[in-house]
Amino acid sequence: GLTLYGNTNFDLASALLVYGDFRETHPTGKMKTNDYQAVVYKQTSIHSWLRDKKHRNYAAPFGGRLLVCGENVSAIQHALDVLGQSVPNLSRTHRFPQLGENVETNFVQGAARKMDLPLTDPNSLLLRMLRETRLNAGESDGKITASLKVSADDASAAEQILIVARGLLGLAKYQHGKPELAKLAELVLLEQAGANFAANLSLPVSDVIAGMKAADERKSKGKATD
Repeated sequence: GLTLYGNTNFDLASALLVYGDFRETHPTGKMKTNDYQAVVYKQTSIHSWLRDKKHRNYAAPFGGRLLVCGENVSAIQHALDVLGQSVPNLSRTHRFPQLGENVETNFVQGAARKMDLPLTDPNSLLLRMLRETRLNAGESDGKITASLKVSADDASAAEQILIVARGLLGLAKYQHGKPELAKLAELVLLEQAGANFAANLSLPVSDVIAGMKAADERKSKGKATD
């Protein structure tokens, strides 16, 4: 499993939590040849190596079943503090109470509060209108369902989000070279009520599998033509 974790401090960037069977090992192979370093943070080793001439990759094992990865050591340290419960975490607060619901059927859950994005970035204008965003996707009774729910600053902001979403779906419906994407776009239902916006999708699992197979076959034919 994978979890992308970050907080509202954009200087910390984000950390990727990878679930699996990990053991503390010595550096081998490419890590040795790329300025490998290791530091101990609160009894946990944080390993790092050069990805290129300017950037480093960081990774820290936690609890034997988790590997915390990222491009910023501060992000790794913060994630370790949250996992070790030495700083406040979602299990101790009332933030995002919907996280953890329907764990038997949901395979994707995400939530974010209003983000303090830089005013100098014109691409962040729409995101600055959002107060809270929630994403859920799951499987039940032979169907895949997904929902994106947004609480905006006000009804006007929610209407702007609805207009942008309709435009994106309109473009997707005319992707003649990607019929599966066009079909998905046809199934998305958009709603707006006051300052709230929602996009919902529901389709049979069999359709998802068939679409993936068709896309893979089309890709293989394209490679064969090349």
